[in-house]
Amino acid sequence: MEVRELYEELQKRLGKQNWWPTKSNNEEEEILIGAILTQQTKWENVEKAINNLMRSNLLSLDRIVSVPLRQLEELIRPCGFARVKAKRLKQVAKLVLKRYSSLGDLLALPLDSARKALLELPGIGYETCDAILLYAGNKPIFVVDRYTHRLFVRLGLWKGNYSYERLRKFVEARLPREVAIYKEFHALIDVFAKRICAADPRCESCFLRNDCKRFKEGRKR
Repeated sequence: MEVRELYEELQKRLGKQNWWPTKSNNEEEEILIGAILTQQTKWENVEKAINNLMRSNLLSLDRIVSVPLRQLEELIRPCGFARVKAKRLKQVAKLVLKRYSSLGDLLALPLDSARKALLELPGIGYETCDAILLYAGNKPIFVVDRYTHRLFVRLGLWKGNYSYERLRKFVEARLPREVAIYKEFHALIDVFAKRICAADPRCESCFLRNDCKRFKEGRKR
């Protein structure tokens, strides 16, 4: 199975995912906030924190800057690491507004410049950065994660350890350079990895098991 075939099979079986799920009209800033909150936690927990911010009318960078730190911590507590993430949100919001006036201005930069700008912000690594660029900025850059690595290794598409940049470039070289495809494929991989191809996989329910090296090796034992 090739990368393009995997994308097409996941889309056929799982349907369109239409990520990133947003709740407000301020999509760009909500996506940035969500991308920081989702670090080291499940999306269900992030949704609770996002709902709290929405109810308090704080789902924007300027309001994140002005809200007291302790209040912000309490609102985002459902997503875990509240103290660290609250501090990080305030730092990122202040720097974005100071350096670029708005997140929209930052995302209007060419891809390489916008990526460099985001990676200079505290707590923003490759995965968080590229999720913001792809989903908020509609930039043609693929987002990989541990789910991508696990699935690709099991299907024999990737050999070796996890390397974010190498794996990202590997995927991009095998797909059309289209934002819509990048968004859907990333979402499909994450959904499939959570539902079926988990750390302890549900191979009996997997429609990819005939292409899976792990499944085939297990049957030989």
